[in-house]
Amino acid sequence: MTYPYLAAMITKALGVEVTFTSAETSGMPAFHAMRPRNIYTSTAVPNPDLVALGAKFGTMEEFIEVEIKKRFGAQIYIRPSSYFILRNLF
Repeated sequence: MTYPYLAAMITKALGVEVTFTSAETSGMPAFHAMRPRNIYTSTAVPNPDLVALGAKFGTMEEFIEVEIKKRFGAQIYIRPSSYFILRNLF
C-alpha cells in the first residue's frame, strides 16, 4: 500500500480531500545514503508468529472507520490568529 493510496482511502472515508506530499530530500545526503528501503519485505503480513500467539488484526479500512473518522471526521481547525480576527468581528 502506498501513501497516496492511503490518502485516497482517507479522502473517501472523511469526504474531504487528503493528499500525501513527500519532501524530495531532507538536505542531509548522509541520511539518505544510510536510510534503508523496504526493510520489512521478509515478514509475512500478518506475521504468523503473532497469529499463533492469538493476536487479532484488522484491515486498514476498519482502522480508518474506527480511529481516523473518530479523530478527524468532524474536526474543524481554525488558526489562533484567525480565531482572534473572527472573535473581534462578532
